[in-house]
Amino acid sequence: MEDKNKIRELAAKLMADGTSVEAPRLDGQPAVKRPRTRPNLSIVVSGSAGQVAGGDIHNTYHIEKVVPPPVVVQTGVGVVDAAQKRQLLDLRDDIVKASEVKKKPKTPQSVMYGLNKHMNVNTYHEIPAEGFEKALKYMQKQRAMLVGMASAPKKLADWRNRRIAAIHARCKERELETWRRTYMQRTFGKGSMIDLGDDELERLYRAVMGKK
Repeated sequence: MEDKNKIRELAAKLMADGTSVEAPRLDGQPAVKRPRTRPNLSIVVSGSAGQVAGGDIHNTYHIEKVVPPPVVVQTGVGVVDAAQKRQLLDLRDDIVKASEVKKKPKTPQSVMYGLNKHMNVNTYHEIPAEGFEKALKYMQKQRAMLVGMASAPKKLADWRNRRIAAIHARCKERELETWRRTYMQRTFGKGSMIDLGDDELERLYRAVMGKK
């Protein structure tokens, strides 16, 4: 009985240490192998480091979080203001739409790349205030070349409306309304732009834009 108690105490101590226990034979009985118990696994993650503990193993992993710096675009002193930028972007959109007359239409990126190259800047945000008129004329010219292509009247749904609106705006700016009516009557025998064919409307547009 005393031997059995000693064996039990020894087994309990070894199991507490996490080792396998093989009890000594008693009275010719086969040895009893006690399986090693698996320790509880706990995982603790805190802050930027995580500690993993399991039994006698402790591993610490340090995780560094990479946060990209924010991109901030600021309008500096001496460059185009927000209203001028809006004008350039509106023209960009007009050019993209007008480029549908071509087999390979332009993209907003390609239009702005051309403008930046023309103005010798990295981005249109850097266009100097005194260079705005130059940038504006460049964009207007790009649009005019596309809208003036022979295929434009057929491929651009709003071609006529845009031409008529441009003619009215120019005549109002230069006080050419009387001259325009006289020119139309003398040249086409018509008093309204609505009655003009596409070729006639384009001819009137060029005459008005070229009038000094």
